Amino acid sequence: MTAIAGAESGMVSNNPPAVVAPPDFLYNKPLLPEAILKDKQAGSHTAGFPAVGYDPETKFGYGAIAEFFDNGPSDSPFFAVTPYRRKFSLGVNGTTGGFRQAAVEYDCPYVNDTPWRIRCAAQFEENQFENYFGIGARTLQPFSFPGSPRTFTSYDDYYAALNENRNGQTWARYDDYHRTAGLGVVTVERDYLGGLLRPQIGLQISHVRVGDYTGDTIDGAVMQTTRLREDSEAGRIVGFTGGWDNALKLGLTYDSRDFEPDPSSGLMLQLAGRLSGGWLGSSFDYQQFTFSVRKFQNLLPQPDRLILALRGVYAMQFGTVPFYSASRLPFTDGDISGLGGYPRPFDQHPARHPRENPPGDIFEQSAAWIYQ
Repeated sequence: MTAIAGAESGMVSNNPPAVVAPPDFLYNKPLLPEAILKDKQAGSHTAGFPAVGYDPETKFGYGAIAEFFDNGPSDSPFFAVTPYRRKFSLGVNGTTGGFRQAAVEYDCPYVNDTPWRIRCAAQFEENQFENYFGIGARTLQPFSFPGSPRTFTSYDDYYAALNENRNGQTWARYDDYHRTAGLGVVTVERDYLGGLLRPQIGLQISHVRVGDYTGDTIDGAVMQTTRLREDSEAGRIVGFTGGWDNALKLGLTYDSRDFEPDPSSGLMLQLAGRLSGGWLGSSFDYQQFTFSVRKFQNLLPQPDRLILALRGVYAMQFGTVPFYSASRLPFTDGDISGLGGYPRPFDQHPARHPRENPPGDIFEQSAAWIYQ
C-alpha cells in the first residue's frame, strides 16, 4: 500500500496518520478533513449516551443509545475516506406523554472491500396521542371543532375548549389518535464514478395500527367523533384502519461530501422514491418521490470550522397514500417526516448519525466524539 500524504519520521504525534491511497474504485472520493482524520481512532470502539429532552407534545423524554464502531486499521486504504467500516446502533426511549420507541440499525460501507454498501434497520414505535389536524388547505383555517360555534386563533384557547365537559360530551381527543407501527428496512448501494455516484435499491416492510378515541369515556365525559374519523367517513383520507405499508425503495445519489456524518465541504444530489403496492403485500398503492440538494462549505481555514449548509427539497406523491405516510419524504440515507411531522429519534433512518437528524430531534445534540 502506498502512503500519499501524512506523517513522516520526526513529525509531532498529533499530526494525522499516513494516508494510504484509496482503492481504485474510490479514485474520486474526497479525503476526510484533516481535523477529523487527526483524531480518528483505529480499530473498534463503543459509545453510549443518554437521550433526555422535552417536547410540548410528548412531554419529558428519557432513554439511551449505545453504538459500536469499527474504523479498521489506520493503514487501510479506506481509513482516510470513510467515517467507519461498520456501525451498529441500539436505542430505546420513551416519554411521559405516551410515546415509546426502540430501534436497532446496522451500516456497512464497502462490504468485504468491495464497492457495495448495506444498511438495515428495525424499529417499533407507539404514540398514544399522535396529532391529526386534517389534510390540505383546510388545515390553514383557524382552529375549530363541532362542539363549539367559535373559531380560535390561539391554540391554548382551542385546547381548553376541547377539554370542556359539555353536558357529558367532550372533544378532548378530537385531534389525536393512537398509532402503533413496526418497521424493517434493508437497502443496498454500489459506488460508481470513483465513489461519487451511488444507485440504491431496498425493501421496506411496515405495519401500522390505528386506534380511534371516538366513544371513549374521558374524565366522565363521552368522547365525540374525532377529526380523523370525520375525514375518513367523508372520504378525504385512506388508512383509518391501518394496515401493511410495504414499499420498494429506489434511489440515486451524487455525493462529494468530505465526511458523511458531519461534512465541511461537498455537494449531495439525491433522487429517491418509495413504491408501494399490492404486489408487495401492501394495503395501499402509491408512489412518493423526492429530489434534494445539499451543499456544505467551510468558511474558515482548516482546522477551524464554520460551516455554511444549504438544503432544498422537492417532493411528489401519487396514488392512495395513507394519511400517516403522507408527510414522509423518502431519502436514500433514511426517510424523514416532512411538513406536519416531528422527527423522532431513529425515525426510519437506517444507520443515520444523530448529528444528521433535522432540528427538533432530542438526540440531535449528541457529541461528535463517538465517531472518532
